[in-house]
Amino acid sequence: MSHILLNLCSKDDLLDLCEDYQIACSKSMNKTDLSNRIEATLLAYPEILARSLPLSDLQALKKIVDAGGVLQSKEPLLTVILEEQMLVVSPAESTAKGGKPERVFWYAIAKNLQLVLKPIIQKMVVDPKYKVMDKNEHLLLGLLRLYGLISEPTLRELWEKTTKKPLDPYDLIQLFRTRIALKQEFTPFYTDNKLCFAPIILDFPSEYYEAIKKRSDLEYALYPVDVILSFADSPFFSNNQTALLSLIQWLNAKNNVDDMQVAFQLGLIWESIQTGEKMTELLKKIQEISPCDSSQELSELMQCLSDYSNYTPHWLLKGHTPSDLYAKKPLTCKTLISVMLDATIPVLAEAVRSIRNVAEPTKKVGFTFFE
Repeated sequence: MSHILLNLCSKDDLLDLCEDYQIACSKSMNKTDLSNRIEATLLAYPEILARSLPLSDLQALKKIVDAGGVLQSKEPLLTVILEEQMLVVSPAESTAKGGKPERVFWYAIAKNLQLVLKPIIQKMVVDPKYKVMDKNEHLLLGLLRLYGLISEPTLRELWEKTTKKPLDPYDLIQLFRTRIALKQEFTPFYTDNKLCFAPIILDFPSEYYEAIKKRSDLEYALYPVDVILSFADSPFFSNNQTALLSLIQWLNAKNNVDDMQVAFQLGLIWESIQTGEKMTELLKKIQEISPCDSSQELSELMQCLSDYSNYTPHWLLKGHTPSDLYAKKPLTCKTLISVMLDATIPVLAEAVRSIRNVAEPTKKVGFTFFE
């Protein structure tokens, strides 16, 4: 295992792995020493993996262990975190059988790790303690993706309102100390004398926190557990799946069904919505990647973006969607005109279109007009 780590990881990668698994180390250690330290710790205490990994990754790891350390599969396994942690190496290749091309996925782990895990991996997968940790992490991940930056007291309050059960502060901190999926997306920080949690994509979380505090007119939106878990499964989840599917269909058509490119652009759109970026800036980014060939195509893209944003819970709106807020308090022509004064041309055009339809009760206004 140390050989894999030494050859495939940078020193910073190895230091990050030590932090993920709470392995004592020093920045003065060289790559060889770090690789040996990680290997020795995981071989001596393999339960660290069950404490740190999502259950889905642990189940995928079990399949590879049961196969003797090398698994050939026609279907891809959920091994994203396993590969990032260098626990699994997964080169994909194409083979031919009967003259027909067939995609085959290969998964391999270090032999010494496979031998250590073989007698205990089944117990780790079914252990109730680790199942509870995974369930709590999944729910916490959904809450954080839904609300974004949030203070520790508010997070525990929303947890209790959602589950009807309290969340012990110690258990919350332990989840953030041990669970890799949480640490990859969110980080704790202090502001206003409070412990808060923020997405790592935010460069200035304290300023963002102040922007959320200004929305004193809004209570945090509440959602049932199944909706929150949907956000844990995918941050791109929308309260209107039709709007999401329309956007994906547009991106698929523009990118020749390139799944990686579509996922990248979808992430760009979601991040733009959550950080409060202007529609014009988002359109500029997408145009640089996949230029629209006509004004009609650009109009379709703007409509897809507007619909998706309208039905997506916004961090700056405390988990509310613009469509919900608009239904409760429709925008007036005066409000739209005040926005138009500072708007760029594309936003101006959209504002004019909205004014023409402001009397229509079911009309949804794009996220550009919510400040």
